[in-house]
Amino acid sequence: MSFLENEINESKSSTQCNPCSEIEFLAIDGPSRGNALGFLDRYIAALNTRDPGQIIELYRPRSTLVTASRTVFGRKKIKTWFENLFSQLPAEANFIKTSQNGDGNIRSMGWIAQGQKQRVFDPGLFKVARGGLWAGATQIFQGVSYKKLARTKPRVHTAFLLSVNLSDPDIDLMVTPPESLGITTSDFLIHHGLQMAVNGDEWISWRNPKGLAVSRGVQYSAPSFEPSVYISASNQVQVGGPPPAIIWDAISGSHTLVRNGEVNRKLSTCAKPEVYCKNLAPRSSLGLTQDNKLILIVAQGLQDSLRDALTLKELASLNVELGVQNAISLDGGGSSTMTINDQGNPIVVNSPSDGKERVVSNHLGIRAALAKELIIENGNDSFGLMEEEIVYHFTSFRFRHSPLLDRTKVT
Repeated sequence: MSFLENEINESKSSTQCNPCSEIEFLAIDGPSRGNALGFLDRYIAALNTRDPGQIIELYRPRSTLVTASRTVFGRKKIKTWFENLFSQLPAEANFIKTSQNGDGNIRSMGWIAQGQKQRVFDPGLFKVARGGLWAGATQIFQGVSYKKLARTKPRVHTAFLLSVNLSDPDIDLMVTPPESLGITTSDFLIHHGLQMAVNGDEWISWRNPKGLAVSRGVQYSAPSFEPSVYISASNQVQVGGPPPAIIWDAISGSHTLVRNGEVNRKLSTCAKPEVYCKNLAPRSSLGLTQDNKLILIVAQGLQDSLRDALTLKELASLNVELGVQNAISLDGGGSSTMTINDQGNPIVVNSPSDGKERVVSNHLGIRAALAKELIIENGNDSFGLMEEEIVYHFTSFRFRHSPLLDRTKVT
């Protein structure tokens, strides 16, 4: 158990505090250091220096600090307490006063320790507690895990993986509307305020995808022999099969990869060897797991041979390894693109084989909840002062992690 967790989880001590009866407050309470700031503001400013030496200057030599689990006497021990406190907080945490009361010998305030909005690819983001190929993945948005998977078999290649929890109420899927056809995946992501996007179907022309395409109930491309994915207004996803009576969103792809948790028989038997089992290319796919997670994959070869990535059969096998029950391939080759929104900047995580991002016909986009403010702690402090120096200090606080800091949450 960490220092802060111990402070929080222990039951609050009673008001036993022998030195309390010895505190005598002076009638005159003026600033002793010639500082125009009020005491509470000076205390917050000292906290934000992260220097226990500066903080302890606000305390009298025989001061007392009472926490939820123990009472600390004397400046030396109080200094150690603050050293431990700062060692447990993220480096970017900033103390902010939220309320205050009193202007004499007894004062109190509410406060929070507030972090900065984390970048999507911040190395400080925690690892998702999952095994298998997802080991080492990170949670980049609420309900979304990301991993860059480097493998040497069947040849050296890299796969970029997204796992999207469709049961999360803040997840929203979107297929390109007619007015946004024929743009890059990054432009689609930014224009529609999305957190993630991948390229969509093959196309006859930029404004005419090959397969069925529907956006927010508006159909702009007719059904074909290509496999389709149907998305309801409540983010219920159906991969393949007969179309539902009402289609909110739909996007199609080139081939069915996985059916009922197994590689599609046409691929597993190499019914068309040149198409299914020999042709190497960058690949994109969309799949669904039994526990309602959308799995998106973009694969590429080595940097000097990006096109030598995977066959369709190998892409299907990767989906099965990831627990996908049903999956289709999206457009591949130079179209394969996965873009992630990092604080307003579209980051293309793969290396498009054209050498730059390609304009494609349509796309699949995802909205997800962001951590707007990382509230590390919030609490209340009460001070007994003598000539603007602390004689008695009571502090209470609790953790209030944002979802992105919640290491118990598994996506």
